[in-house]
Amino acid sequence: MNPVNPDRRNLLVCCLLLVLAAAVTWPVVELGINDDWSYARTAFDFARTGHILYHGWSSPILIPQILWGALFAKLLGASFFALRLSSMAIALLCVPALYFLARECGLDPEFAMYATLLSVLAPVFLLEAVTYMTDVQAFLPFVLCLYAGVRASRANSAAEFRRWCAVLAITGLWAGLLRQVFFAAPVLFLLVLAWWKRREIRFIWPVTASIAVLGIALATLRWYGAQPFAIPDSTPAQLAGEPARDVLQAAGITLLRYLGTSAIFLLPLLAVFVAICFERVERKLLIPAWAIAATLSWMLVRDPDRLPPWLGNIVSEDGIFSPSATALGARTPTLSPSIKILLSLAVFVGVTAVVLVLWKLRAGKADRKTRAPAIRAFLALGVPFALTSLALIAVRSYFITVFDRYLIPILPICSIPLLWFVQTRLRSRIGAAGWSVLAVFSLYAVAGTHDLFTDNRARLHTLDSLRARGIARGEILGGLEYDGWTQLDIAGHLNNSDLPKDIFREIETCSGLPLSYIWYREMAPDLTPRYFLTFSPLAEFVDSPFPPTSYSAWLPPRRRTIWIQMLPGGSSAVCHTAAK
Repeated sequence: MNPVNPDRRNLLVCCLLLVLAAAVTWPVVELGINDDWSYARTAFDFARTGHILYHGWSSPILIPQILWGALFAKLLGASFFALRLSSMAIALLCVPALYFLARECGLDPEFAMYATLLSVLAPVFLLEAVTYMTDVQAFLPFVLCLYAGVRASRANSAAEFRRWCAVLAITGLWAGLLRQVFFAAPVLFLLVLAWWKRREIRFIWPVTASIAVLGIALATLRWYGAQPFAIPDSTPAQLAGEPARDVLQAAGITLLRYLGTSAIFLLPLLAVFVAICFERVERKLLIPAWAIAATLSWMLVRDPDRLPPWLGNIVSEDGIFSPSATALGARTPTLSPSIKILLSLAVFVGVTAVVLVLWKLRAGKADRKTRAPAIRAFLALGVPFALTSLALIAVRSYFITVFDRYLIPILPICSIPLLWFVQTRLRSRIGAAGWSVLAVFSLYAVAGTHDLFTDNRARLHTLDSLRARGIARGEILGGLEYDGWTQLDIAGHLNNSDLPKDIFREIETCSGLPLSYIWYREMAPDLTPRYFLTFSPLAEFVDSPFPPTSYSAWLPPRRRTIWIQMLPGGSSAVCHTAAK
């Protein structure tokens, strides 16, 4: 009998686990999630007209995603579910891409499988995989670009080197045409490879390719900036008149939050290092080190606002994606204060374990296996991109909110080298601690994503019940995704302040409702709502004659309610344009 190919088996298991996780979340609701309502509208428009139309929402270029989503919309019909299937197909392709990247870097099958699942079952990844968001769509070509870079670094001939550099350039452009920050990947990778192979192969070819990629990127950005209702990145112009000290301070705080959030997403791997500490590190070092970790965690407890999660958007105290980001009201948080305290303690203990293990082995001699060039090439390519992207994000945080989902491409850049270190210097298996914590994180991702779709099915049911009573869509404020779509139906675009001044309507006030109450209200000024969906009764409103919608969820709070409220007197909230 032929032995089972471990790579084939591991790939099958990883794919099945991702499909099972996605299916259990039941991502079926004809309502947008997060930003994907705007991207869906663009895909539907392209499927119908053959033209790429932006709507004044966010700034990703989206071109490959639009083409891919429009294909599914043509084949299966214009629905959110069809577009989410297109995202799921991309997410499944991430599995072999990640797995073979890890194998190329020298990880054994079990470690490569762990690295793959650590990314694709992460709470921050799973929701993006079952919605029509851009992050997973751009993650696949980025991983392929990184893989091509590692292969190019190991090329034995000039022809092989050029082939892999060409793959690198194509996949890097693919990623950049989705999200502009990824244009940096092929440019940086090609320059690194030019230096890496300078003694073996003429470096002029990768340098020329890097310049060509940069030229295509700049031409694309110029084209995008000329499109009606596109939102180009105006960070350089905004930075011009800002105090450097304030910008750097905001960037530093953001980087600390990103480091802490990265540690949260890597907790399953940190658990491996904690287990190794018990095996390799003397108790006289463990006790004071973890006492320091506990003290740092206690210092955060003194200020509840500093407790994790430190970034939010996907992983928040309300579970997976906070409903308060899109609709009114708030409910009992999913993550209680005690859970957040334990989470912060786990982060500090896990990071301390990594430091202890690295310090313990600092003088150890590396064998031939640990000197493998693939992991060095991986670090030479991945680290500059990670630092560049995080720096760009940190600087932008002075003007806009930044999110934890931006860390998706950083996860394998952090996890693969750490797993390689464990495999080559510490142990030959992941161990029970690592797999157990990964299982807990995966179950949380599934349950939280399931509850988010349950929330939105209940929200859509409530909205449909109002429409069935003859209430016009523009008379309902039902959350960003619903209201943004309504604004597009009425005006064709959002009223975004980043649009040209001759298009943007400056809103002075909205009758019966302060502008500050709903952060996106001036973007949808053509709505005249009389009915407001809320996740808790709000004192500024009165109850409507329509009953609330109650439903059950998996994570706390198990019993949830969506209320229909009105302004006192039943009046409409009308927005008034400021005089020019």
